[in-house]
Amino acid sequence: MRRLRGIVGKLTAEARRFDVVYVNSKKALLFGALAARRARRPLIWHQRDAMLTPRTLPMRARLSESLLVHLLNRYASRVISVSQASADTLIAAGGRPDLPIVIHNGLDPSRYAQPVDPAAVRRSAGLPLDVALIGCFGRLTRWKGQAVLIDALAHLPEAHVALVGGAFFGESDYEADLRSRVDRLGLTGRVHFLGHRDDVPALMRAVDVVAHPSTEFDPCPRVVLEALHSEAPLVATAVGGVPELVEDGVSGLLVPPNDAPALASALERVLRDRDLAARLAAAGRERALCHFTLDRVVREVERVIGETIGAAN
Repeated sequence: MRRLRGIVGKLTAEARRFDVVYVNSKKALLFGALAARRARRPLIWHQRDAMLTPRTLPMRARLSESLLVHLLNRYASRVISVSQASADTLIAAGGRPDLPIVIHNGLDPSRYAQPVDPAAVRRSAGLPLDVALIGCFGRLTRWKGQAVLIDALAHLPEAHVALVGGAFFGESDYEADLRSRVDRLGLTGRVHFLGHRDDVPALMRAVDVVAHPSTEFDPCPRVVLEALHSEAPLVATAVGGVPELVEDGVSGLLVPPNDAPALASALERVLRDRDLAARLAAAGRERALCHFTLDRVVREVERVIGETIGAAN
């Protein structure tokens, strides 16, 4: 408790030098809210995760989530949610409906506009040149759904999958499970584990379709935005904020989570119908440039900060 008071005291002194306290994570919210209250500064929380409904949780997690909701209701001036789906979880957990405003994430388009030679990119990554290639990007963890994609691949005898991303500390068992699944389904040689890569925009342009098979709530996935900006045809699961980013049948195809046959069917449509793939890709890029750019995020966040400071004075 003494250490907690010391941390809050230091943050309070720091907060008094500024006009607003801006908190970026759940972990920092407790300290940020207490410091904002003591410093008499308005508090903004940027909600990047789902807020869990306390009554559905074990006791310790229930108390933690309930405390955060209480702090937000009492001390927050505004919550910036990265999707309406995320904002809805806050309200469902007991948060004040007037708190959240939705500002979807955005990216710098210039990073994803560079033309690439798909064959050269595949060659440099050790990928086959003459096959239908599905790209799946993100860390190897169960809720990202790579296992469902591997199951879907069993229905696509001519396709290959490139898994871009590695397992974080403590998640290596999942990667081992994926490799065993590949062997068990007879897919050896058709699933390529690339690990962490720094050339994601180029790889997205070198694959035939990007799959984002998350099985659980995904607030505003960066991979989906990267696929849209990269002008890559996209098949994704309709979880969390994904349907806010992708117009089903227009800028991508959406499928239910944990449904390998549905995922396989959507991927097959894109792989077989290259006109459809081109239309989805072009519409995705246009949507990204209109709605999901970093400049737009900066402008909207600046506006919220300005309005919050103005209301406090």
